Amino acid sequence: VRVHQNGFGRALVCSRDLQGPEVGQILRSVLELDTYRNLALLALPLARSMLPEVKREEEQLAGIIERIPSIENLKQEQETLNNLSRIAALVERSISNTTSRFAATRAYSDMVSKRLLALRETPIRGVSSVSAFMNWRFQPAIKTCESVNNRFLILSRRVMRATDLLRTRVDLSIQVQNQALLKSMDERSRLSLYIQRSVEGLSVIVISYYILSLLEKLFKTSDYLPYEIDIDLVIAGLVPLTLLSVWFGVRSLKKRIDRLSDQMEK
Repeated sequence: VRVHQNGFGRALVCSRDLQGPEVGQILRSVLELDTYRNLALLALPLARSMLPEVKREEEQLAGIIERIPSIENLKQEQETLNNLSRIAALVERSISNTTSRFAATRAYSDMVSKRLLALRETPIRGVSSVSAFMNWRFQPAIKTCESVNNRFLILSRRVMRATDLLRTRVDLSIQVQNQALLKSMDERSRLSLYIQRSVEGLSVIVISYYILSLLEKLFKTSDYLPYEIDIDLVIAGLVPLTLLSVWFGVRSLKKRIDRLSDQMEK
């Protein structure tokens, strides 16, 4: 096989001991071989045009991965995650646009290999064989297409791993913030409970004070007492009883409210 200046190739087929049908089969294999070779090489310009893109995305991903350990706050984590999402979208778009073309290249490359085996070539000194021509000119082009496709697939997996790593870091940061928030809420709840108990004690004292004041006024203004009594002494004796009564009343009211609240939550 020899490629001339006009870009066309010419193949020499020697049919010294071959019959007519065998020559036809060989010619058909040679023509199919050249057709499948040209179809397989359709992806080569696409692969070459995508090399700068995959290199650029690889460099950007490497820079993002290097910056992940130095991230200090949630805002930087979100910005990094957005950059990873952008790279992932570009990579997936490129893979989607080239998957069918590269898959066809692999299929045609396999068909070329089968046609080479069907030829059963015998080397001739001084003449380039079809297999040698394919190894020198065809296989490097196929390897280039496979390399670009594999680099995009590997880049996609790397982006996924980096995204999972960063999301894990973000989740941990959010959990730490949630724990701090829960701790703050727990402290506020304890403070509210302490204030509530303090107010509860003050309310018992205030209610008892008003009750005793009403009783004192009632005793002093009443004209139906059977005999003269020391009203101040009576009020002093009623202080413990009033305090206990009010305290038990407030406690029972609180328990009833808590019971109703539990029923509403269920």
